[in-house]
Amino acid sequence: MMNWLKNITFFKWNKKSIKSLQDLLYVIAQAETKRITSSNISRILKGVIAISNLKVRDVMISRANMKVIDEDETYDSVLSIIKDSRHSRYPVISKNKDHILGILLTKDLIGCNKKVKIQDLMRPAMLTPEGKRIDNLLHDFQERRNHMSIVVNEYGEVSGLITLENIFEEIFGEIDDEHDAEYDKSATVIKVLSPGCYIVSGLTPIDAFNEFFSVEYSNEYLDTFSGLLTQRLGRIPEVDESFNFDQFKVKILSADSRRIKKVEVSIDESRKK
Repeated sequence: MMNWLKNITFFKWNKKSIKSLQDLLYVIAQAETKRITSSNISRILKGVIAISNLKVRDVMISRANMKVIDEDETYDSVLSIIKDSRHSRYPVISKNKDHILGILLTKDLIGCNKKVKIQDLMRPAMLTPEGKRIDNLLHDFQERRNHMSIVVNEYGEVSGLITLENIFEEIFGEIDDEHDAEYDKSATVIKVLSPGCYIVSGLTPIDAFNEFFSVEYSNEYLDTFSGLLTQRLGRIPEVDESFNFDQFKVKILSADSRRIKKVEVSIDESRKK
């Protein structure tokens, strides 16, 4: 990054020029304004700076939203779990969810006999304290060649998990894999299901939601309807979960451990302001 700064012609470089992260963010903004860098490059640089202030607890998938596999699961039941959730790695647990036995990689199931025991396939689990800095964890991932770590609190209890993809999304923005193909930009719509009842994509911008329903939710810190719901609940809800959201009744139609994908929204006239 320092070499990049030296190449900015409008910026007179010296060791005392940048004294804080705010100074660095200003330089990045100026570089974009003067078209020295693209908006994508600026976004990535800001993401790199942002993770220096984040800790594992700020990025992790909470324990309640972890997709796990029980050590006693059969081969067929494990395949069913993988088909439904479509992850590449799963914590393997005993009867006590705080006891993580290891990590199962889906690729390790390829070519296995159906009688194989999960314990024979799982790999050692990496443990990370929830107060660890994200940039330090990124170094640990690189050094140990891991993509997932179990997050524990000060008492050694499982708080959640964090993956390399979670960190990359903080830097680069949302990353869609091949299983997210149906959840693309074309999904940012509101469809009328019946009078007073609608299907709303989680990606729907808050501005669009506000305009459609004549409401005024702030988009200062959040961009999408999914983010709005997640912030209100303090977690990612389960599929088929229903709850009241101000003047709306909400039912989660599609979601995974990272985000809400599709929601049924109906207007509750009795709660309308």
